[in-house]
Amino acid sequence: TLFRSIIEILQQHNDLAHSSLERCVQALPQWDACYQELFRVATPQTVPSILAMLKKRALADPRNVAVQEALATVNLELRHMAPALAASREALRLAADDLSARLRCSLLLAQTLIADFTDWAESKSLLNRALELAVQLNDDELELVCLEWLSKATFLAGDHEAAKGVFERLATRAREMGNTLQVGMACQRWGVLNREQGDSAIAVEADNRALPIIERLRPNFLPVMLLELAKAEEKHGDSRASSEHLSRALD
Repeated sequence: TLFRSIIEILQQHNDLAHSSLERCVQALPQWDACYQELFRVATPQTVPSILAMLKKRALADPRNVAVQEALATVNLELRHMAPALAASREALRLAADDLSARLRCSLLLAQTLIADFTDWAESKSLLNRALELAVQLNDDELELVCLEWLSKATFLAGDHEAAKGVFERLATRAREMGNTLQVGMACQRWGVLNREQGDSAIAVEADNRALPIIERLRPNFLPVMLLELAKAEEKHGDSRASSEHLSRALD
């Protein structure tokens, strides 16, 4: 979009981006994209002023969904979990009959619950609801996001077999959409999840699925991908393969 293109140009000049996006927030206070991009170009030095601005706006305009979403996002990034949960719940309440806002806010609340390790059942329920809305709204990008988070939530809840089913559904949908890179990145993240908290054999398999896609479509990420595969192989007991991939990663 034109807005996205402008932001990409502004991001090369951070101070200009910050001031321009502050004006965007003032002019379009209910447009969530302005807040999202403002936090995207934030620095550790500007985050406190952004948070103070959001709190002031929330008091002045308590029914503004976008402000509550932004408050939740900033607090989540800062690991201030109680205010992040409160703001994400309030955003979802305010979203009401706006299907697009309900989709975003359901996803945000689920992500916050997962980050807080508090309620797997509620997070999965929210993600299933968000997934239904993404399909209803024909939002392919958020459909894939919902599937990935649902796979993660199901895995962390302990149902690894069901999580694998959701992951395979994610890979299939990404392939159907022609998003081959997303297939590779989903496999890579599934590999990391299994290497760190699950079955190293599944991690090696997932990383090997991801490797040729990453090598072809995102070569700048290849060293990281090779390192992830080497770690999975080492954990699985295949030191020779691990050493070979580690050498490639360091070349």
